[in-house]
Amino acid sequence: MIRPFAFLRAAILATDDEDNTVTPGLHASFKLDKEGESLALVDTDANLNLLLDSTTFGPLGADKAWARPAASPTLFQIQAPSPGAANP
Repeated sequence: MIRPFAFLRAAILATDDEDNTVTPGLHASFKLDKEGESLALVDTDANLNLLLDSTTFGPLGADKAWARPAASPTLFQIQAPSPGAANP
């Protein structure tokens, strides 16, 4: 289990990519399976690990992202990746 925001603190500064280069920006210290997976964001132990948000996605093709569109922030959909920018 990944503690909430544990990966974000380190990632905001910079994170080593797979090729051992340092790339500034937001990165996670884990990967999601391109064939599909579930992801949950939970609160701290002190707050009883309350489920804050979750999603499950199926297979994603090349250069596709599972994201919330700006127009419908409560839904998820497959769309083009938009690193460093707001979701379309």
